[in-house]
Amino acid sequence: MLSDHRRIAVLGLVVVTVLALAVSWWTQPTALPGDAERVAQRAAVDSTVDVVVVPSVPPGLTLRSVEPDLPAGTTRADVQVLLCGRLDGDASVEVSTAGDLTAICSTARPAKAGTRTRPDESLLVRVTPRARGDVELRGLRVRYTRDARHLWQTGTQLVPVAVRVITP
Repeated sequence: MLSDHRRIAVLGLVVVTVLALAVSWWTQPTALPGDAERVAQRAAVDSTVDVVVVPSVPPGLTLRSVEPDLPAGTTRADVQVLLCGRLDGDASVEVSTAGDLTAICSTARPAKAGTRTRPDESLLVRVTPRARGDVELRGLRVRYTRDARHLWQTGTQLVPVAVRVITP
């Protein structure tokens, strides 16, 4: 039989382990998909390429920040991240070079700090190359807080994305 000191030590170890696992879960959310969408598109300088990179974003996320991951040496470009209301609830990956979001989205709004996601929304990137060369987007670093059902889980998730805009 275990002595009182050993029981307390074992109980303390169990409590610390459970707390460590809970903190790890709480600070490493995985609400967004972890598989990369791969898109390569040719575009002229100063034209816009729109790509839905996360076809289905869970509703109820409060965005804290959304930052594109562009490797060093990528061609100069403007990159915007938007929340796109899907047309007819369609969650397929879309690419458009028309520069007109109505071909892909019923609504569009910036994915910025304080924005709360709605049902039937996607994450879309708008890439406008400003010089010849390749613009490569490797991912989106998304910091967010989930709703009460998920105990306000908060953290940063790197969403892999493979978007390449080639400007000859």
